[in-house]
Amino acid sequence: MQVLKKTYFKMYKKDLDIVPKGELSGYFERLMFYCLQTAEEEFNEEYHTRRRWGTDEGQVFKILVNSPPEYLKMVDAKYVEKYRYSLWRAIEKELRGYTEKATVFTFGMKIKPVETVAKLLESTMAGIGTDELGLSAAVVRYQQLLPEVTQAYKELWGGKTLEKRIKGETSGRYEKLLVETISVRE
Repeated sequence: MQVLKKTYFKMYKKDLDIVPKGELSGYFERLMFYCLQTAEEEFNEEYHTRRRWGTDEGQVFKILVNSPPEYLKMVDAKYVEKYRYSLWRAIEKELRGYTEKATVFTFGMKIKPVETVAKLLESTMAGIGTDELGLSAAVVRYQQLLPEVTQAYKELWGGKTLEKRIKGETSGRYEKLLVETISVRE
């Protein structure tokens, strides 16, 4: 992250920590701000599991983006033990719109990255039309996970393969390129 920040500053003479302030707003801005931070939080069961009035979204975002998966799993288990529902559900209850989607995705990539990528790929093909840019970006970005993702996709969508889904949503050279990309095994 530090290399990215330094490179961005060299290229644009702007601090990447400050740029989101002018481009984003609300809780989504706060989530992106914490994504750019590098400090790691220590687990404090008393703080992280006590019920308070309202939600400190900033603290939630900071913990979410800076904590290793094992830590988040521990926090989630304590949360379920205490409140009888998971952090997934708490996020869905507290947040809306892009902020909810981004937060759920971030949490998913920490806790269940393979399933999260499978769901992302499906979301680019769901509904009317295909988000070709989103689909292409996801296939390229997560190509190292694709062997596992194709299996998870099949399990999540009742036996339907990712290859068959892509063939049903795309055509021509683009279809061939995507199918070849998801079929490559290391």
